[in-house]
Amino acid sequence: MAHDDLIKLEDMVNKANAEFKLWMRHIILLASTFLSVFISLRSGESTSCFEHYLFVITIGLIALGILSGIVALWHDIQLLRRGAAQYAQSIKERNETGDTSSGAMYVPGSKARVVWLYICYASFCASLVGVVIYAAVSDF
Repeated sequence: MAHDDLIKLEDMVNKANAEFKLWMRHIILLASTFLSVFISLRSGESTSCFEHYLFVITIGLIALGILSGIVALWHDIQLLRRGAAQYAQSIKERNETGDTSSGAMYVPGSKARVVWLYICYASFCASLVGVVIYAAVSDF
């Protein structure tokens, strides 16, 4: 394998790991912020069924946002790993045939990833709206 090819392959793998850590940090930060603000608004018992249902639904939306974000992240990491594996196979085939050209690669993405991302963003936005509505209707 050529030295430049190995460096590019290592960069692809490192990028996958860096994206994973960055995305997980953002998810944890968002979720903990939403939960801490939301739970700090909770003052004892609910005075109405609406408040209680709103609290439960908002907690559920935060959980859905976390889970869908993790699934979308998993799809991203798998895409980057497939790309690195295809690149490693391409390097191996070029070395066996003695080809010195660098061919273009295409790694198809998953449509499920986009769906999970939209679910993640929508549930976090809906939970933020839930927190605002809960703050407006709760007794302080």
